[in-house]
Amino acid sequence: MQRKFHSASTIFPLLEGEEFPGLVESIRAKGLLNPIWLHPDGSIIDGRNRYRACLKAGVQPQFETWSGKGSLTDFVFAQNFDRRHLNATMRALAAKRAEPFYAAEARQRQLAALKKGKKHAPVSQKIDYRANESKAAARAARVSKSNRTYIADLKRIEKESPTVYARIESGELELIPAKRQVREQKREKRRKENAELVKVAKTPEEIKAKFATIMIDPPWDRGDEGDVNQFGRANPDYHTMPFADILKLPVADKADVDCHLYLWITNRSLFKGLELMEAWGFRYITCLTWCKPTFGIGNYYRGSTEQILFAVKGQQPLKRKDVGTWFLAERGKNDLGKDDHSAKPEEAFQLIESCSPGPYLEWFPGSKVRDGWTKLGVAN
Repeated sequence: MQRKFHSASTIFPLLEGEEFPGLVESIRAKGLLNPIWLHPDGSIIDGRNRYRACLKAGVQPQFETWSGKGSLTDFVFAQNFDRRHLNATMRALAAKRAEPFYAAEARQRQLAALKKGKKHAPVSQKIDYRANESKAAARAARVSKSNRTYIADLKRIEKESPTVYARIESGELELIPAKRQVREQKREKRRKENAELVKVAKTPEEIKAKFATIMIDPPWDRGDEGDVNQFGRANPDYHTMPFADILKLPVADKADVDCHLYLWITNRSLFKGLELMEAWGFRYITCLTWCKPTFGIGNYYRGSTEQILFAVKGQQPLKRKDVGTWFLAERGKNDLGKDDHSAKPEEAFQLIESCSPGPYLEWFPGSKVRDGWTKLGVAN
């Protein structure tokens, strides 16, 4: 008759793919080198793969019976841990599977203590299931040489994305990239929900969505720069805003949990840009430089570049990893095709759309209409 497998034997997985035929051939050629361990009830607690290989190879299995003393879960680990090549993901999986067995053993010990002449045990001596589970988790992590964070990660992935968890169990996916996949699935779900909210709103002010990418071109009040007419030109003909008011803009309220921020900044105002990003809840990453083909204005050096400070909230990665930190583009033009000092080049929008996900918000937009972008604030 064929032996049954004890539930504790599932702590370590069955061999799949090319590994199992290799074990079959090894046992056929060399015989069974390690015995198959049985529970006192006759079920297999360690050696499922060896047992299956013996049957396949036509080799008589050799059995030994566990004494029943001590922890069965510890025994299973002792039989497997040094014999298998386990990476961090495998150890965490083994610990996760072992937790309920350690918890069950703790309950059995407590029940035995209560039955041993203590029929009326005080409440403090009754079974504390939460304490058992916590101690079981700690013991599983220790015995498996894993850590409780990894085990908690596996539990969360199993709950949030059973498909990804199944790939971890099968050995197709390691824990760290699996965590990234689940995070991206959650981000994509939020992005789709927010995109729908953008569609149903009648005006920008009605939009309740959170945006995955925000581009903002603040209408700087040049009087804040500390000297008079430092641009060597007349004041702009569009609405401007004092720095203190820009600082109070509700950018954080419009940003998704994971969000990219592109902040247009003058070379003179770089330090203010860093202050703005911190106030809005973003962390600075890098600076993108728009290289212009001709000189611009300026009392000292003539401006031929403009900066975009790139910042991140949360952990949203770029869609691509092959983009440098500068781009060359003509000066921006309005809808009539004429030069517009405040207009930003089409290349900037193309770069952002290729690197960062939507929905997109343009704060203080130029006059040009762009598909897929929500506009907010008075146009520059």
